[in-house]
Amino acid sequence: MRAAVDRLGSRRPVAIGHSLASTAILAVEATNAGTFAYLFCWEPIVVSPVVPDAPDRDIAEIARHRQAVFPSREAAAARYRKRPPFANWDPDAFAGYIEGAFVDRSDSSVELACAPVNEARI
Repeated sequence: MRAAVDRLGSRRPVAIGHSLASTAILAVEATNAGTFAYLFCWEPIVVSPVVPDAPDRDIAEIARHRQAVFPSREAAAARYRKRPPFANWDPDAFAGYIEGAFVDRSDSSVELACAPVNEARI
C-alpha cells in the first residue's frame, strides 16, 4: 500500500477502503503517520490484543463455515438483516450491499460473490 501511495506521487491523498483494503490503509497510516489527508475505512479487520467475549473459533474458521448459497436475495437479506453490523445499517445501504455481495446462479438461487474459502484465506 505504501509503495502505491509513493508511486502516485500525491501529497497526502484521500484513502478509501473496505475490509482488507481498510486494514492496509490503517497499517500504512499507523507506521507512517500523516500519509493520508483523510481516511474512510469501512469494516477494517482490526484485532485488539484483548478481545472481550471473543468467539470460540478464529475468524478464518468462521468465514470458512459461512453460508454461501441462499434461495434468493430476499432470503439472504432476511438472514443478514438480523446480524451485526447489518442490523444497524441504513436500509438503502443494506439493499446495495445485498445487491452487490451476491451473484445469481443458474437455478435462481444466489451465492456470495466472495466464496467463504477465499475470505478465510484472506
